[in-house]
Amino acid sequence: MVAVSTRSSQHQKGADLTILSALQIRILSLTFAIPRVLPFGVIMALMLTPVFGQTAPAKPPVAPFSIGIELMTDSEGVDLTPFMKNLFKSVRDRAVATMPKSVALGDQGRVTISFHVQKDGSLVTALVTASPAVPRVLYSSGKKTLDDHAMAAIRSAAPFDHLPESLSAQSVELKLTFFYNLSPPSR
Repeated sequence: MVAVSTRSSQHQKGADLTILSALQIRILSLTFAIPRVLPFGVIMALMLTPVFGQTAPAKPPVAPFSIGIELMTDSEGVDLTPFMKNLFKSVRDRAVATMPKSVALGDQGRVTISFHVQKDGSLVTALVTASPAVPRVLYSSGKKTLDDHAMAAIRSAAPFDHLPESLSAQSVELKLTFFYNLSPPSR
């Protein structure tokens, strides 16, 4: 039995050597594969990792806001487009510069204001007309902060450009609608 055991032992040693050499071959093949795969992994890791201290540029928080403009007076065939564009830009710039914090926090509303602009670009005031409050709120948001902001944006943007000389009317009536965190209706 001892001889069998020795033969088994020798047979076992041969099998162990076969397994060991197979493992060594596998280990060697992995050793050669790692240098080929490693640079790719390092490159991917570097591409996906931001540089220390580097952050994406922060966009300034701007509340969703838009203005609609409507000419209520007959233009008499006179092109008022440049006047309207400049008025719109002036009011929008004032409104954005003085936006209430509540709008950035999600406050919503729609305010429509009617006002008259004289030939010299000034606002028509209550002293000139019989109207009690010019400009006046036609449609309130129901929120004093938003209504006051819209009114202040128009008043602080005046005086506007002069109306074209070819226009016979002494003033034009305009309607501005301020949309705070609301989308204007699609036409």
